[in-house]
Formats: sequence, C-alpha cells, structure tokens
Amino acid sequence: MFQVPVDSTAAISQGASVLTLSAVIAYLIEAVKKSKYFPWISQETGKLNNFVSAVLSLFASWGVHASYDTSAHSLLITNLCFMCVIRGIWDWIKQYILTKVIYQSVISKANPVPVVPVAPEPEVKKV
Repeated sequence: MFQVPVDSTAAISQGASVLTLSAVIAYLIEAVKKSKYFPWISQETGKLNNFVSAVLSLFASWGVHASYDTSAHSLLITNLCFMCVIRGIWDWIKQYILTKVIYQSVISKANPVPVVPVAPEPEVKKV
C-alpha cells in the first residue's frame, strides 16, 4: 500500500486552532449574554444564541479572503471555488458542533441557570 506522509505538526496546529476558536466563540457568547450592552441576547434567548454561534463559527471556519482597495473602491474576494465552498461548509459544521460541545460541557456546567422553585397550588376542598 501507498503511504502519504503527514506533517503531524501542521495537523496538531490546525486542530489546536479549531479547538481554540471554538472555546473563544463559546466564551464570547457567554460574555455577551452577561453584558448590559446586548440586552436582546441572554440565557433565555436560546434560538438567537444558536444563530449567533452558527454565524461566528462560519466566520471562524470559512476560507474566503476579502480585501478592500480604497483607492480603486473595489472589494476583491478570493478562494471561492466550488470545492472551497464545499470544504468550507464541512469545516463550518465541525466548528459549530465543537463550539456547542465546549459550551455544553464546560460553560453551562460552570454557570448553571438558577432554578426557581414553583410553589405547589393550594388544594381546593369540595364542599
């Protein structure tokens, strides 16, 4: 069989970068939820929090590069071939899932939402 040489240092570096970005995104969302500057993002806005997590994961994983030339007033977007888009979608899914795993296993366990006990309803006696 043929063996393809693998640069283990590059693979470890890429894995560490993905893991670090996922942790940064999870902690950033948690900090935003506690901030007074973003009152619309809180512990109770689960769907919005997931959307923000997905968008940040997209930015963290996507391989599209953009540069703006101020003198020509033009925006150049590169690395946008079909296979780059497919690979970017795959990387986006991995980044999002890893972000959710880090949040569920680390942050939500460290900062549990307080449970407010509900008083039992008084019994009504029939006469």
